[in-house]
Amino acid sequence: MFGMRRRGGGGPRARMKVAQALELLEAGRYDEAAAALDQLVQAGERRAVPPQRLAQALMQAGRAHLGAGRPGEALARGRRALALFAQAGQPGRAVQAARRLVAELRARGYASEADALQQEIQARMPGVPWDAPESGPPAVARRLPTHCTGCGAPIRADEVDWTGAGTAECPYCGTPLQAQ
Repeated sequence: MFGMRRRGGGGPRARMKVAQALELLEAGRYDEAAAALDQLVQAGERRAVPPQRLAQALMQAGRAHLGAGRPGEALARGRRALALFAQAGQPGRAVQAARRLVAELRARGYASEADALQQEIQARMPGVPWDAPESGPPAVARRLPTHCTGCGAPIRADEVDWTGAGTAECPYCGTPLQAQ
């Protein structure tokens, strides 16, 4: 997520920090995960990390803040992430991320916040139907590893950067992933 090189991921230390932050999130240690992810975002901003990597980190930080019961903090990070995805020329990824954030807000009982975010996104992207089915990832996506070999992050086919017919790049650290 925060390496200096575009491909191949960051150094071992950066990958370790990403893995630790995501482990905290998956373990339900939301306050610790939010702090760790927020620190990674700040470090990434100082190092001019590509916007799609910062956006990915912001979405995970938003999930952590939401888990900790701070929907306002989650929305702030989610909005920043959506703007970064758009800046990176990835409006489709922005819509997918927004859909997931809205669904998670609703699942945690924050319906008014979810409604407000959905209306905001629909106003910003009027040509993108909110309820349209997402285009599926390439058929080879079913054979991607479930976790990055570089940083240990969970891999979702709709979040990776596809670099070829059978290769993708981890959205967190940039490690090349081969379909098996």
